[in-house]
Amino acid sequence: MWRRGANLDGDVANFIETEQLVEMEGFQSSLLQSVLLVGIGNNVRNEILFSSYCLCFCSRYVSFDFHHVCGNSNFENLKVLYEQISEQFEKQGYFLVGAKGNILEEQKGIVRSNCIDCLDRTNVTQSYLAQKCLDAQLQRTGVLDSSERISMFAEDYQTFRALWVEQGDEISLEYAGTYALKGDLVRYGKQTFGGIIKDVSALSRNFLNNFQDGIRQDAMDLISCRYTVRRDISPSRPEYFSHSHTIRNLVLLKFLHGFFLLVLCMMSTSPESAAFPGPTLLGNESDRLALLDFKKRITEDPLSVMSSWNHSIHFCSWRGITCHRATQRVLILDLEDKQLVGSIPPSIGNLTRLIEISLGINKFHGEIPQELGRLRALESLNLSSNSLGGKIPTNMSHCTQLREFDLDSNKIIGSIPHQLGSWLSLTGIHLTYNNLSGSIPGWIGNFSSLSRLRLGGNNFQGNIPNELGHITTLKIFVVEGNNLSGMLPSSIYNISSISIFSVVGNQLHGELPPNLGILLPNLVLLFCGGNNFTGNIPHVGYGCDR
Repeated sequence: MWRRGANLDGDVANFIETEQLVEMEGFQSSLLQSVLLVGIGNNVRNEILFSSYCLCFCSRYVSFDFHHVCGNSNFENLKVLYEQISEQFEKQGYFLVGAKGNILEEQKGIVRSNCIDCLDRTNVTQSYLAQKCLDAQLQRTGVLDSSERISMFAEDYQTFRALWVEQGDEISLEYAGTYALKGDLVRYGKQTFGGIIKDVSALSRNFLNNFQDGIRQDAMDLISCRYTVRRDISPSRPEYFSHSHTIRNLVLLKFLHGFFLLVLCMMSTSPESAAFPGPTLLGNESDRLALLDFKKRITEDPLSVMSSWNHSIHFCSWRGITCHRATQRVLILDLEDKQLVGSIPPSIGNLTRLIEISLGINKFHGEIPQELGRLRALESLNLSSNSLGGKIPTNMSHCTQLREFDLDSNKIIGSIPHQLGSWLSLTGIHLTYNNLSGSIPGWIGNFSSLSRLRLGGNNFQGNIPNELGHITTLKIFVVEGNNLSGMLPSSIYNISSISIFSVVGNQLHGELPPNLGILLPNLVLLFCGGNNFTGNIPHVGYGCDR
């Protein structure tokens, strides 16, 4: 009853279904795949089977020689397989439920990977297809833009890879008694020295499969009522012992053969692929590459600031870089007032642990990359006094921890995106001297911690929103040099914390309250000229004596 592989009827001992579940912003989605494990001979090959149910059962087989195409750890060549199946895989789709429980998408078929003696390679193949589907799911629900992929987000991508490594380990433990081989290729995208050491488990796998696998299979069959104990066969009978002794000699020979092949495999491993990964290898490498890409975009560096950005020292010691002491992930990028000329690359979004970016008082040009929206931990962004153009990136709505937002003195156009209403932790908005237009958003009044609102020197029109009076922490209110009209909202006079108040150079009208100094007791500077105000000059009393 020791049983593996398939019988003459085509039934298999191991058939596994894997469902990848995703929950995001109220949506729930899944992708179902299956694996058919067939231990026959020594061939190494994957066959992809598409099964779709319509009026009848239809199947399409795609033969793929994994060992030949993806050998020597060239797993990126799986794209060759995907090119053959992409049209039907995308047509097959996935399951998606909306926030209200309504079904938005249904999976219309399933990919079954038929593997012949290549359990570990099957997990690599499945994870590749799962990643393709995850990109589509996140784009469909608006989490990613159409041009974005999960692989662009180093931290999230590492989590995804780790999930599939653990998936492969669980299946391998059940099927073979050891952890999956080549797990480092799924986790890191390349073979590592640590992975090679872990793959020594192939020795114990060989032993378990040939000496103990039958006992494990019998136990599973007994529990599942597929095996009935026979009392007429006893281990004490001579013919049993003779047969068992012969089998064990053959198995031992096979075990030694496997050991010899493993030694040859380890000897042929190139030094380049044997780099030992630290616990945060993926994130660290992503940070290093992002910084080097940033350096490439610098066209002028008169102070030689970037000269320290080289391979002779760790990037955490590069000028302007501050890292976390334990994880060595980049936390601060501070190159303020360094006379740098260049542009900001999209790869800055791969520095996913950044909490502060300070690039003010330089000569950066081009647009602010949408990829800044990946920096979920970002607390301070200072790009002031540059020549940046384009619009404020809407993707920055994901930076919900942002406290300081400074784009003063640039060439930013467009309106303030409504998506930025998620910045509830803001303490300072600095957008003076740009080419912004539209109206001042009323939702800024929801920023209960805001102390500095500087919007002067733009082309804002319309009224000053009454909702701004809800910001009881506001100290600096500057909207000078715009095209604002109407009257000052009375709610503004309820903000007793204001110390600097400037509305000069607009088209405001009406009268200022006579007791302005009492309403705003902390007022230090008041600028109201260049408008259409009427009436008497208000009595500021001791409020402006400071």
